[in-house]
Formats: sequence, C-alpha cells, structure tokens
Amino acid sequence: MPSVAFYGSTEIPLTRKELRLARGICASCPVQRSCMIASLRGRERYGVWGGIDEKTRRRLLRAYKDWRAVIDYIDAVNAERTRSA
Repeated sequence: MPSVAFYGSTEIPLTRKELRLARGICASCPVQRSCMIASLRGRERYGVWGGIDEKTRRRLLRAYKDWRAVIDYIDAVNAERTRSA
C-alpha cells in the first residue's frame, strides 16, 4: 500500500480500498488513539491518522469545535460499542 494512504496528498484522493486498508492497520496499532489525538489537535489536513480520514476529521471538528470534545465523543461511541458487543 502506498504511503499516500496514510499521509495523504492534495492531488491523489484515497480510494475506498486504500482507506479501508489504512483504517484496518490503524485499528490494531498500539498508538492509534495518540495518533488520532495528534491529528485532531494539529488539524491534519490530509491522510489517515489514528483511523480517521481527513473528511471525517473536518466533519467532527466542525460539529464539536474543539478536539477535546471530539475525543470525548469518540470515547463515548467506543464505550457503547464495547457494551453492546
């Protein structure tokens, strides 16, 4: 998989296959949460960071305004998924 799937590019959008693969790798990464926080805090513009692509980051940051509120939301969603499983 090309590194562009993780780091992104202004010229080459990710394919659905690349996005799925990158998210799958992120899901088993021991620093996934830290990476996601860094991408939200730093407002990364491109690529998949901590399992979240640029479109999702923009949408979440618009909805919640602050990266800490986004993390709280994601933690709540993950906790609900764990309880439901």
